[in-house]
Amino acid sequence: MTLTLTVAAADVTSLAEVGSLRLSDRLNSRSRLSFVLVNDSTLTAVLATEAGEDLITEAGDDIATDEVIAVEVGAVVGLTQSVTLVTEAGETLITEAGDELVSEAEAIFGGLIDSVGEALVIDGNQAWLRREVECVSFDALADRRLVAAAYPSQSLYATVADVVSNFMTGDGVTITGVDTDPVLLQPLRFNYVSAASVFDDLVSITGWAWWIDDTRTLYFQPRSAIAAPFVIDGTNARRVSITQAAETYRNRQLIRAGVDKTAPRTENFIGDGTVKTFTLSFPAAEIPSSITVGGSPQTIGVRGVDTGKDWYFQAGDPLVTQDDGASAIGVGVTLAVTYRGQFPILVNAQDDAQIAQQAAISNTAGVWESIEDRANLNDDDSALEIAQGLLRRYGQIPRRLRFETDSIGLHPGQLLTATFAPHNVSGSWLIDQVSAVDRFGDQLVYSVEALDGESIGGWESFFKALSGEGRVIEFRENEVVVLLRSASEQITFTDSITATSAAPVSTVGVALVGYSEVGV
Repeated sequence: MTLTLTVAAADVTSLAEVGSLRLSDRLNSRSRLSFVLVNDSTLTAVLATEAGEDLITEAGDDIATDEVIAVEVGAVVGLTQSVTLVTEAGETLITEAGDELVSEAEAIFGGLIDSVGEALVIDGNQAWLRREVECVSFDALADRRLVAAAYPSQSLYATVADVVSNFMTGDGVTITGVDTDPVLLQPLRFNYVSAASVFDDLVSITGWAWWIDDTRTLYFQPRSAIAAPFVIDGTNARRVSITQAAETYRNRQLIRAGVDKTAPRTENFIGDGTVKTFTLSFPAAEIPSSITVGGSPQTIGVRGVDTGKDWYFQAGDPLVTQDDGASAIGVGVTLAVTYRGQFPILVNAQDDAQIAQQAAISNTAGVWESIEDRANLNDDDSALEIAQGLLRRYGQIPRRLRFETDSIGLHPGQLLTATFAPHNVSGSWLIDQVSAVDRFGDQLVYSVEALDGESIGGWESFFKALSGEGRVIEFRENEVVVLLRSASEQITFTDSITATSAAPVSTVGVALVGYSEVGV
């Protein structure tokens, strides 16, 4: 098996420092690859001594410092490994020439260079350039583009397709990996948030998973459909261990969301002939539907924007103010304001059975609380759904399986079938983290961590519960989505100039004499 590392379509495998390849990938994060490149004999810039003379090797060649291959931030990086084909009986396929038949290289990583650290290393009369390269997977393309759009009630596929086609143009991302199952979403509104944040919100709603692979194909699929390509057991894994830790466990989940609207309400105030500003019980969420004084309808405007109105308000402010030029409401006269107020959302979901279990184990109250901010949620029902979803996800203390393998193809988010009798391991596990290092420069050794789903009835059931079997969640924001576009206009200015030739000027001293010159 051999590894192939490419930068900007150029093969740089021979420049990679043996043992420097590092791959890390964790659930709900970006996959990262790092490696070190050192220069080769094809060099251009000569390193000179303090005296200005070129450094010469023992062979008489100049020592230079720059590589022909450009390694710069934003360049495309790929890592593949060739895989030998085997028959169903487990035997390697052999060609007529007696060589093993090797399949096309299997992709391990595809992404972009995120940073480059460069240093000149000098050892005696030898010098070389050493570059430490950090790369991020193509998922990061979704971090770099902003989405400003309002969507009607439609399928997840339609929403994802619109985000990619209208807000990720030019990035080469395709959507052939997006499941076309008509999962129905309620109206959504996004005000200049990253495409990745949009996808993450859709994950919160559906329980699905998204990623962009090495070919820039966007995948959005149910978790239960993402199975590991093979089973792990004692024949293809080593250094197996099991741990159990609370880590992100919680049995009471609070969500601090945005603001929601009250039902329409009418509040009455009694004038005293002096006061012209009145305070509502809630900040106004929108323009009041009605303001009357002594039963007579009044005109309403936005404070600081409108003029010529009887009363003024401002969204998010509890004050209703009378026009400066108007007389204060008379003594005993009733001011009635009908409006919808807004209030901050804080919801709480808890698992009573888990609290009781933890109380019995630890001889405490048994409560493990966690709070998250979700400012873009403007509906208490939606916030409660998210809180319950987080409890389903983190409301158990899972076992964590760790092992090493040489087999390619395991990725975070996959459902892995694992069997290790000595550790009482069996069933379905969710891969949480995969990391790898190169061994002798020709093969990667993978370290894998996976979480047990048995305690909550299996990961397939868990993710189906998380998706709510068709439930819908509405994400709303108070502000209107404003799309800014730059406009250009071409204006052409023309003008005409008429030139008239004058007759020669004749001078005598400084006096003009007709048109003849005398004594010049």
